[in-house]
Amino acid sequence: MNNQMLGIIDAAVNQHSLQDLTAGRSIGAVPFAGRYRLIDFALSCMVHAGIRSVAVFSKSPYRSLMDHLGTGKEWDLNRKRDGLFFLPSSLPHEEHVGLGSFRQFAEHLDYFQRSTQQYAAVANSYTVGHIPFQEVLKQHIESGCDLTEICQDGKPLGMYVTKKSLLREMIEGHGAEGAQSFEEVCRKERDSLSVNSYEHSGYTAVIDSPESYLFHSLNLIHPVFREQIFHMGQPVYTKIKNDPPVKYAKNSRVKQSIIA
Repeated sequence: MNNQMLGIIDAAVNQHSLQDLTAGRSIGAVPFAGRYRLIDFALSCMVHAGIRSVAVFSKSPYRSLMDHLGTGKEWDLNRKRDGLFFLPSSLPHEEHVGLGSFRQFAEHLDYFQRSTQQYAAVANSYTVGHIPFQEVLKQHIESGCDLTEICQDGKPLGMYVTKKSLLREMIEGHGAEGAQSFEEVCRKERDSLSVNSYEHSGYTAVIDSPESYLFHSLNLIHPVFREQIFHMGQPVYTKIKNDPPVKYAKNSRVKQSIIA
């Protein structure tokens, strides 16, 4: 049985509450913890789950995100077969839809048609944490449900696992119906879809407002939180920048800070 997953990261979600941070970049390209970008966490989780084909959907402005992702080399996704796909959208930046715009997916329907994976993991680009997509897939298959929604403390994290065939049916059925999203359709069609819930434990940060960005950034000063996000077992991969380091003079005073 082909239990491989296709990775889909929606970096085009327009969070109006984060306009000050996303005026010149997509939300996935927002810096976090000094050396990382928000998209690094979802992308690294997918790679650790053995996902070898990842599509990043984005819309303007996406230059910063493209520069960061490059060929996907840092995530071992610069491959002859599968690999990292950057799929820009023609949708206007002002158009606000939830996670997984079907109009956006429909513009690149051939990507879904050509892929050979049986399942798909759909994720946003602004959740920080270690999401075990392989465990989610295992529970999804055992449940026999149409869709598995990843939650924490009963609250959805904006991440899902489903069969790719069902996702294609949704794209083909809703792609021309205006600003409809995967998240919205799943919510509306709960009576016709069987939905399983995967309860995730462990530290997770959803960056959806300036307040949450500040709160979770300051949390990293405390080792108990930092060690849950950055540990040797599942490193967070990112683009390496060999820039000159900051110089600290003899009378410099640095307290409660993370030096990236």
